[in-house]
Amino acid sequence: MKILHIAPIGHHAEGIGTVLHKLVPLQIKLGMDVRIISVYENKTYEHLPLFTMRKKNKFQAFIEDWWPDVVLFHSMYQMEYISFSKVLRSKNIPYAVQMHGALSEENYRKNHWKKWMANLVWWNDFIKNAARIIFLNKAEYDKCVVNNLNSSYAFIPNGCDRPNGITTFKVGQETIDICFIGRILFYHKGIDLLLEALSILKKKDYRGVSISFYGNEDDIDIILLKKELEKLKGLASYKGAVYGKDKDAVLRNCSIFILTSRYEGMPMGVLEALSYGIPCILTPGTNMVNEISMAKAGWVSQPTPEAIAETIERACNDFRQDYLKLRSNVLKLSEFYDWDNIAKLSQEIFTIIVNDNI
Repeated sequence: MKILHIAPIGHHAEGIGTVLHKLVPLQIKLGMDVRIISVYENKTYEHLPLFTMRKKNKFQAFIEDWWPDVVLFHSMYQMEYISFSKVLRSKNIPYAVQMHGALSEENYRKNHWKKWMANLVWWNDFIKNAARIIFLNKAEYDKCVVNNLNSSYAFIPNGCDRPNGITTFKVGQETIDICFIGRILFYHKGIDLLLEALSILKKKDYRGVSISFYGNEDDIDIILLKKELEKLKGLASYKGAVYGKDKDAVLRNCSIFILTSRYEGMPMGVLEALSYGIPCILTPGTNMVNEISMAKAGWVSQPTPEAIAETIERACNDFRQDYLKLRSNVLKLSEFYDWDNIAKLSQEIFTIIVNDNI
């Protein structure tokens, strides 16, 4: 089976690129012939079979030369997708669209009228003609503002690696280490809410917890974060960006992972934390609170500073009382998101799409 992914990746490390970085090699290992087209120059994923392409005529020549069985567009609002999809329809090649949280209710509020007009002119038709709409989970489907446009959908979650040497044992310690690892984006990631929550704890002189922020220096809100953290000395700090072995070391020593996003598809940071046995504090916008709650693998907070502050206190108490049980629950949940399982699931769904088109 020939599979073509089309995605806006390559210009920097980000979520969709991380997904394809993990998924595509496993799809190839399963016997699929896989290629990727990006609308950006590839500066990040050198090992992937990735081609940069923006022109309709070059895309048509590529399709006629290779002729994929199925195409998967990742996310929305790349204008090249419209002309590319028209080429596919003219060749009777089925395509699917994986949202990655692009049309969630919260995300849709940003530039609402601009998106509404763009949908009316271009994107509604793009969605309606897809063979499938791919959601990461039921929560993303429920929050999608256009799920009524196409009744054919499927679920393919993101996945996570399973690091070596992870057990359910973690030595208890006086200070609970809570980490945030991700893009420093105040509104999207709810960092403003988290900082206000930490201010509440600071005023209460809450002790026994240390919150570390890890993110890229070039993120747009990094200067503001550093300024706000000056007020939280002794409680929270910025530790810079972490990758590879450094990131592995951080996760192995982290007690609790926190993400207070207003909207997400399925955050890779949470899945990675789960694979290390780290229980998570999440807000509903992360789209993973149902999974965390059902598995008893963390805590859910409403997206207000007061609720987040209270949840942090409760999480620290629970962790001290029974961290072994918590980590056992987390590791059990993470097994479902193993990348090998996700690759096999994607193969099953693509096979159904191709067979439906015969």
